Amino acid sequence: MRVPVRSLYEEGQDSSLSTQDRWGFIMAKIVTAKEVAEYLRLNQNTIINLAVKGDLPGFKIGKSWRFDMDEIIAAIEESKEKSRRGHFLMRDDETD
Repeated sequence: MRVPVRSLYEEGQDSSLSTQDRWGFIMAKIVTAKEVAEYLRLNQNTIINLAVKGDLPGFKIGKSWRFDMDEIIAAIEESKEKSRRGHFLMRDDETD
């Protein structure tokens, strides 16, 4: 049974989407461009274009793009933080 990535993250079943295999190795939650697009509510081509430009962490296996959901979520958090800092800087500049 496949559980959507969104439900794993939103339900808080685990602070990380990585899991351990039966030998104790940490396994990343690797997903397709389509799954990332569904999670972010974007077009699949947008996801691929962002990955090609290096704006979204991902890697190719043959012709297919794959993404580590822990890295995607970290990139989103970093982007949100940069946006907040930029927004606050603009407010400071406006008051001068």
